[in-house]
Amino acid sequence: MVGALATIAYATSFSIEWNNRISKIERIANQSVIYSGNELPAWVTLAQSLKNDWISQRILKSDLVYSTPGEWAFNSVSWSEVKKHDPLVCIASRFSKVSLSQEDRVKILQALFDGRHQAQERLWSGDNLSTSYVVSDIDIYTDLRIAYTEKYINVRNNAQDKWWGDTEEAIYTFQLPEGSVVTSLSLWIAGKEEKGILTSKQKATKAYKTIVGVESRDPSVVHWQEGNTVSVRVFPCTRDEERKFKIGITSPLAENNGKVYYNNITFRGPNASEAMGTTRVRFIGPQEVIELPTNFTVDKKGDYISEHPYDSKFSVSFKAVPLRENHFTFNGYTYTLARHQPRLELVSIKTLYLDINRAWSREEIDALSELTSRYQVYVYADQEMIQLTNANWKSVVYTLQEQNFSLFPFHMIKNRHTSLVVTKGEELSPHLKDFKESKFAESVRQFFGAGKNVRVFNLGKNTSTYINTFRELRGLAFAEGNTTELLDHLGDNTFPLTEESDNSVVLHAADMTITKTKEENVAENNAPDHLARLFAYNNIMRKVGASYFNDDYINESLVNEAATAYVVSPVSSLIVLETEADYKRFGIQNIENSLLNASKNSSGAVPEPHEWALIILFLLFVAYTIYQSKLRLSR
Repeated sequence: MVGALATIAYATSFSIEWNNRISKIERIANQSVIYSGNELPAWVTLAQSLKNDWISQRILKSDLVYSTPGEWAFNSVSWSEVKKHDPLVCIASRFSKVSLSQEDRVKILQALFDGRHQAQERLWSGDNLSTSYVVSDIDIYTDLRIAYTEKYINVRNNAQDKWWGDTEEAIYTFQLPEGSVVTSLSLWIAGKEEKGILTSKQKATKAYKTIVGVESRDPSVVHWQEGNTVSVRVFPCTRDEERKFKIGITSPLAENNGKVYYNNITFRGPNASEAMGTTRVRFIGPQEVIELPTNFTVDKKGDYISEHPYDSKFSVSFKAVPLRENHFTFNGYTYTLARHQPRLELVSIKTLYLDINRAWSREEIDALSELTSRYQVYVYADQEMIQLTNANWKSVVYTLQEQNFSLFPFHMIKNRHTSLVVTKGEELSPHLKDFKESKFAESVRQFFGAGKNVRVFNLGKNTSTYINTFRELRGLAFAEGNTTELLDHLGDNTFPLTEESDNSVVLHAADMTITKTKEENVAENNAPDHLARLFAYNNIMRKVGASYFNDDYINESLVNEAATAYVVSPVSSLIVLETEADYKRFGIQNIENSLLNASKNSSGAVPEPHEWALIILFLLFVAYTIYQSKLRLSR
């Protein structure tokens, strides 16, 4: 009896909370039309204020994932998650159901609940797939603070029915460390490794969709995405055999308090909860105070190896050593890595914009409260700028602190030369493409398209995907630190200046710079080709810039730069096709003198013209010597 009453009470309280939240969603959606300018879609305002928990997830996933009473509803959007029956959802939805469209609900799920992987467009089902084995092969260049990781992944099709589920598509989303870039892709076809070819994103997309959607043959493709992620697709995955693919990732490593850290590259995709794994870590360069999980052993080569159930949280650290003198020469240019040493520029800040959300701590907010007496201080609320004073500080600022995220309107800054935006955020937030068609996005595009650059100071190390994308696209003069460092810069009228050009890029996450110089005759390479690849990726991001908002931002020169360095970027993708005829049919081919797929145990260097001449002369000399020897023997 007590148990029955408790169950009824719990279901009743859930239904009441369910109804209250749906009422709030409907109210915010309906009131969004009255906001000044109405630049952002209503779902953004909803996502900012919606309570971020399991109840909200169930409301948003009604009919997408959780069944509700009534007629069967067709999903108008792609959402790959196993359908579920929750008695609480069924009971509560009898009283009220959200009227928000499935498209808007998916966008909120992507922004708040890490639902981007589930929302990927699918050409074939992947319901019966699982990840059976993961090999992580890692090279760490300790005195260059660069890592190259190769992930070998086996995909298993567990379908029982021969007709339903025998042919499926595997989709993986890899979360890359900040500043990382994909530099290789392979797919095993008929037991043989076939390496990818780098081409434009449009060509790769067309080829993959044509072959998978129409012809049902073997391809794999990797695409760049916002938020330091890439998506990998593999087809077909059948019951006959496990599919295997490899992805290679080049990463700059960050130093913190005298240590350098490498964190495992994680992924979302076919269930890996029961996957086994092998991890090998090879340190190249001086090694001091290495910290690894206890299940690693050292082999006779000095490499660290572990066989274990797959561990997505694996990490390693080591004592930071000085960067050594280094260079890598390719195509007549030399690439050199060094510490980034920004110089301070004198500035006269008159206006501060505080980009406040729940990532801000109460201490950070209170530390800046006195700035209203020295500066004009603004915040963005209800799609308009509000000036802060001592009188309204608490009521406005503490309300904004309840927001799940914020989207700062850079186009509303009146004088960027004397303004500073202070921001902080969390990784889960809307991406630029999510509201690409809005008035807000158009205004931001015009602002940055005019070559305008804004000073932004980030509190701490965490940034929202929205801010970080602008940073990667070089739309911001970006600096970071704590409130004390911010107040020091304001007091000294200084701001760290990041200088980049066609010959110099900054690896922000690792606090390093790569310079490119025209040089023909240099000593033998003493650094890996990853220097040239990282330079190319960051230079492409710099050149894409504000044109990322345009449909025609991909151009031939950017694709050629990516293809030469073999880096996946907003303009380029790696694709593996089954036959040479497939590549020829879609106009996909390697360009001359490119770095090709990155690999281990190789610098990836391509001989320069004068080196080719020396090689040819050497071969001619060997041939001549052999000929003379045979001639003497014949006599």
